[in-house]
Amino acid sequence: ADIRTGKVDSSRIEAVARLITYNPVRHISVGDYIQRLSKQVFQLLHLKGSQMDGLLKYVASCIVLQFCERDIKSAEQHFLVKLLKPLWSCVRQPTNSQVNVVVKEIELTTCIEDLHQIFAFSSNLLSRKYIKLLFPFSHCLCNMFFFLLRGKSFLKSKVKNLINAILRNATDEEALSLLHAVSFSNNKHCGVYITKVSFVNGEEGGIVAVQKVEEDFPDEIVRYHAILDLLSELQNKNLNRSYILLVLKEFCTFHLESKDNVMDPENIKAGILFNALLQELSEWNVDIGEALMSNISEVIDILMTLLESICNCRTDATFYEKTLWVVLMILNSILESDDQLTPADWSSLKKCLPSLKKLQKSDIDSDLKEIIFSIIIHIATHGAACKNGIEIVKDFVTNFPDHASVALKPSEQSLLDLVEKFDRECNLSAQSIKSKPPSCITSSNESCSKASSSSVKRTQSEKGVPKHNTNSSKKSSDSAKISKLDESASKKKDSPYMLAMRDARTSLVHIKGNGLISLVNLLKEKDEETLQNKKEVLKTLRKSLEDEDSHVYIPAIQALSILGAIEPDFVLPYVLNQYQASEEKHIVLKLGEVLLKICNTLGDSLSKYKDILLHAYLVGTKRDDPQIRSSSLSNLGQACMCLKFQISNHWLQEILNSVLTFLKTDPDLEVRRCAVMVIYLLLKGLDKDVLT
Repeated sequence: ADIRTGKVDSSRIEAVARLITYNPVRHISVGDYIQRLSKQVFQLLHLKGSQMDGLLKYVASCIVLQFCERDIKSAEQHFLVKLLKPLWSCVRQPTNSQVNVVVKEIELTTCIEDLHQIFAFSSNLLSRKYIKLLFPFSHCLCNMFFFLLRGKSFLKSKVKNLINAILRNATDEEALSLLHAVSFSNNKHCGVYITKVSFVNGEEGGIVAVQKVEEDFPDEIVRYHAILDLLSELQNKNLNRSYILLVLKEFCTFHLESKDNVMDPENIKAGILFNALLQELSEWNVDIGEALMSNISEVIDILMTLLESICNCRTDATFYEKTLWVVLMILNSILESDDQLTPADWSSLKKCLPSLKKLQKSDIDSDLKEIIFSIIIHIATHGAACKNGIEIVKDFVTNFPDHASVALKPSEQSLLDLVEKFDRECNLSAQSIKSKPPSCITSSNESCSKASSSSVKRTQSEKGVPKHNTNSSKKSSDSAKISKLDESASKKKDSPYMLAMRDARTSLVHIKGNGLISLVNLLKEKDEETLQNKKEVLKTLRKSLEDEDSHVYIPAIQALSILGAIEPDFVLPYVLNQYQASEEKHIVLKLGEVLLKICNTLGDSLSKYKDILLHAYLVGTKRDDPQIRSSSLSNLGQACMCLKFQISNHWLQEILNSVLTFLKTDPDLEVRRCAVMVIYLLLKGLDKDVLT
């Protein structure tokens, strides 16, 4: 190895490690040799303060892996038992419930660092082969990672690297069993040990294992977001599809098992967590529609089971309405890809129609009724009607009464009869009507609402009603009318901006969330109409931040940060004013995240807004709430990193005085950590330039 360049001849080190595993001393037994050697190997693993640290740790990790290859039993006895002892303590029921600390901070820290060095950091190919030895403890590592996400511990990246290595080298079935265990807190698929402890922050930046306590809802919701992030990094489409299907199956099972005891506290909690997981899935940056289409028959069977269960239960209960929302979201995702549906798929989807029609007539929320109606139309016409909007359906009935003898009337029953007629005539409409790709349920919802409240009164006794015939002149006339209808429909289409704003202003969470996501995409494309109406957009986004549903406020934060990067002169003063004036903690924290994203995007051009930014952040550090102080310090550090040498005079002095005060006197650990982070980011921004 060359210490000056940092280059290591890994092949030579691995060859030396292989030789060391053979006992060169004849007068002692192999067991005694390994026992003596193991002490030296652990000394090498724990060396600190030398230029040779990295090299010697690599040598030690190679020796451990070579022993695993040569004699796994000896490796387990003399190396793995000691390496895994802290994790074993985390997955066993604590013997003494009177002692709160199960595993000390130094023990867990040493364990994670050693395992990371041997199985994740090492370039030795054997590390991939024997990472499977950690698989039984992967549930514990995942729970450790979910806890670490809430803080700034140096162990976070190492635990994450270990989990990634385990998942990458496991089969899809093994990976799915782990995801099942960490998502739903059970191990019915076996293969992993369930964690029996909880974790708390240590005094030296690590973590401590303590007696098990029940997690709060926010902590468990963090788990779902982290799981999807891990899956995204793996980029394994088959695993993504399997996980989505697993979630749907578990949701269906939960719904069927809990329907007789909906008000049980455990069922209520499980229902909330399922909704949180499904919401995270809907916001995931993976094509959910593609995953559903790959398992279309199984998905439809699950949906049919859920719909039948909802129909046979009390549909006025909140529990069932939430379940119905989930079913409609999944159906919508499938129908968005209706060009990939085969005739067999359409036939399967039509099996859902009886239950949907029954629900449409039941005493449920009117908004749900509108969405159900649009889905019924879409399925019954194989997408032909919904692709062109419900106005086409109305015009079609008006101009071709011989193809749709059932007239539109105010009652919903007539509309459902019309669906059945269109089902029989769908071949004609599908061939005749040309359209652009189908819109999602939220955009078609408005048009379906208009249809359900409109009436086109016709009677069979009216004169002048054209009769159906098959001559060529009639066909050409029909074609001309249809093309005119298509033209008129295209003129009536609202712009993408108007559709997005209409959805973003509705009170329905899922429609509102989709509208905000549409606004995000329009802002990314710098849509002219959207930027012309930036005042209205800003008001809508600010209002959306008040929503407690992450399906709404997350895209609102993203949209506001993009708008701020495009129009900083317009957005930044407004957001900073709101950041200082707002008394609600959740609003301040969301605005802080917006400012953080804007600072990252603007980078060096942030100097124009230096004074108002630093003033707002320093004022925020004086708030009573520790989370707001932490947020303000995080933003202050980010601004310092971007501004570099542009911070001078009284600003630099005030920042340093403030940070030192927090380090000495603030009672909250997270605030003190953020204060250290400010110094780190300030120096990081200066980089090597500070020495020149």
